[in-house]
Amino acid sequence: MSTPRQYIIAALKTTIIYAIFGGLWILLSDKLLGIMVSDLQTYAAIQTWKGWLYIVVTALLIFHLTLRGFRDLASSQEDLSASEERYRMAAKAAGIGTWEWDILTGDLTVNDEYLTAIGYDRTAFAPFVDNWKALVHPDDKDRVLQAVDDHLEGKTEHFSFRYRLLDSCGEWRWIQERGQVYLWGETGEPLKAIGVHLRIDAGNNCKDPDE
Repeated sequence: MSTPRQYIIAALKTTIIYAIFGGLWILLSDKLLGIMVSDLQTYAAIQTWKGWLYIVVTALLIFHLTLRGFRDLASSQEDLSASEERYRMAAKAAGIGTWEWDILTGDLTVNDEYLTAIGYDRTAFAPFVDNWKALVHPDDKDRVLQAVDDHLEGKTEHFSFRYRLLDSCGEWRWIQERGQVYLWGETGEPLKAIGVHLRIDAGNNCKDPDE
């Protein structure tokens, strides 16, 4: 799995700061010590203490930089959680189904609105991409799967299509689907995708999944 760019930059900054501090410490302290001390025995003793002082100071520096990095990471995660919660609330208010697809395992994570659009509850719909494929109308399946495959192969920026999906009562429902890969592996293979799922036909499901 690839490392996010911001983490690489943070690690690089810490490394550069440590290298600069260490280099300056060695050059300046040795030069200053050579000017101030002429006795070899005293010089050797001070060098030992200087080494211990260097360890203490660099340990404190690393602690400070690491702590700051964890605080920045925690703040970013809090902002991300708040953003995701706003997204979920907006999707719920608009009645938009959302999904996340683990491409390697085939697992789907869907919200309640996704299931409501086709009349299923969580006990009746197993969240796997193969189960979704089985519900696609035969006349639409080749076109739909080709659009998904083209995107996974990097031929398109996203996929978007209208198609029919079988609801819990055996009726075909028109769905507008749009998705995009958002996570890739180190060699460029797609790992995870996310998207929206909106029913666009008229009429009601024959069964309310909340009943």
